Amino acid sequence: EVMETGEPKGMEYFYPYEGLDRWFSCMFVKIDDGIVATNLDISERKYAEEERLKNYMLLQQSEDLAEMGSWDYSLQTNTLNWSDGMYRLFNLEKGSPVTPDLYLRYVTKSRLVAANNMLQLLYAGEDNFEETLEIKVDGQVKILHFKAVVVKGTADHPPRVLGVTMDITSTRTAEEKIRQMEAGQQLEI
Repeated sequence: EVMETGEPKGMEYFYPYEGLDRWFSCMFVKIDDGIVATNLDISERKYAEEERLKNYMLLQQSEDLAEMGSWDYSLQTNTLNWSDGMYRLFNLEKGSPVTPDLYLRYVTKSRLVAANNMLQLLYAGEDNFEETLEIKVDGQVKILHFKAVVVKGTADHPPRVLGVTMDITSTRTAEEKIRQMEAGQQLEI
């Protein structure tokens, strides 16, 4: 095809023969009446991509099972990135733009001060923090627990705040029911 069209072509392929079991990227370029072919071993990249996909799938399953999400805030660019789990917690379409002030739009009035404090800690990016907020999503109140870790920057990686958010509504509801049952039992005694 390269000989006929003169257009360079490339391909990636897995070579499982002769005990190599390696990935290669091959490029073909027509030069006059011949072809130059180059092969580059890309096994490290392919295996890293495979590992990344596996980790991503495990993260998605873990977030779904634990009713949680994860997030990443860049202190350099002031951008917030959410995992799929975060979009589920807030019942937002995956990929919708998000900013830290979004929390203020969802938080209940009783936890507004706590949400503002949390955002100040996030923007400062100096200390790890934990906070519990009540938010209202589609008329339903949820209790979310936030935990954040500050990752100091290096020459290759800018500073960021990494966090997880867990929906603890059912846990809090169960704890309240237990307290009510215990209070009821105390009254009976």
